Amino acid sequence: MFADDITLYCIGDSIDDVCSKIQTSIIEIAKWCNRNVVTIHLDKTEIMLLTRKDFIGPLRPVKLGDHVISFVNKSHCLGFTIDNKLSWGCHIKDLTTSMTKKVKLLHRFKSLPSQILEPIYFKGILPSVTYGISVWGNCSEAKLDGLEKIHLSAAKLIFKQQIPPSWKSLSYFYKERLLCLTHKATTGFALNKLQQSLRKVLIYAI
Repeated sequence: MFADDITLYCIGDSIDDVCSKIQTSIIEIAKWCNRNVVTIHLDKTEIMLLTRKDFIGPLRPVKLGDHVISFVNKSHCLGFTIDNKLSWGCHIKDLTTSMTKKVKLLHRFKSLPSQILEPIYFKGILPSVTYGISVWGNCSEAKLDGLEKIHLSAAKLIFKQQIPPSWKSLSYFYKERLLCLTHKATTGFALNKLQQSLRKVLIYAI
C-alpha cells in the first residue's frame, strides 16, 4: 500500500492458479473497503500477468463485483512503467520522451552561463531520469543508448560544446547507486530484506 494506491501480488504455478488467487484476494479487499467506507476506482483497477511462459487461450475473467477487470501489458507503479516481460523497454521509452522535452526547455536558456545551466540540469532534470536507476539500470546498453545520447546533448548545451572530463554517464550513476546500496546493506543501514538478499548473493559468490 502507498497513499491511496494498493498493489496486490499473487504467485502461482499456472495462469489459472494466479487468476484464482487474485479473484479470492480482490473479494477480500472489496469486503475490507466496504467495512471501512472506501471506494475502489474501477477504471484504475487493472491486472498484469508476469510470466516467461507463452500463454494461448482466453484468460479467466476476474471481477470486482459486476465489473470485469482488464488485463494489461504494461502498468504504472510508483514512478515506474512496468511491462509484462520486465524488459524496462516501456519505462525507458517514457523516460526518453520526458527527458527530451525537458532538455528542449533547457535549450531555451542556452545563453545563460554554464554555472547556472549545470545546477538546473542536475537538480531539476536529471533526478527524474535517474529515479530508480538501481532497479532498471541493468537493462541492455541498446535500451540505455537513447537516454545516454540525450544526456550527452545536455552536456554539450550546458558547456557550449566543450564537455569537461568530469562529466559522468548514466551508466556511471547506475553503478554508483549499486555501490551505495551495497555499502548501506553491508554496514546495516539498508532495509532488512535488502541486507538478507545481499548476504545470499555474497555467500553464493564465495
